[in-house]
Amino acid sequence: MQNYIPGQQQQQNGNYDVFAKSEKWIGNPPVPEVGKWTNRETEVLGWPKYLGELVAWAMQASLELGNEIEHSSRWPGPLTWGEMTMQQRSRSMRLFAIIKSTFAAHARAATLINAFSEGISLASSVDMNPSVQTATGLS
Repeated sequence: MQNYIPGQQQQQNGNYDVFAKSEKWIGNPPVPEVGKWTNRETEVLGWPKYLGELVAWAMQASLELGNEIEHSSRWPGPLTWGEMTMQQRSRSMRLFAIIKSTFAAHARAATLINAFSEGISLASSVDMNPSVQTATGLS
């Protein structure tokens, strides 16, 4: 079993990805045009564009992270922490931090991200709890 050492993200072939190196040449992650997301329809239409940009940006540094973002966005069920390898957990935490900072200016997304980070199941809370729907603007 491989020991996990923070800051030492390795790919299968033994090379470090750019996120784990001290010299980071990759630019800032893409920013969605949330100012144009004025209603649910524009959010739904804007998401795939942002996701494509995020995957392309991530692949510059880590093919694994880019592929995982792309596949997880279409995954039919929840991805559980216990099923992830230590490297996947590290990439997951990195992605979560990127997403959280990227959507900080978008109230609806920030509310959902914060609820998720507090362990609230978004699917069941939204489906079952009308007060959550109203508070997050999902009603």
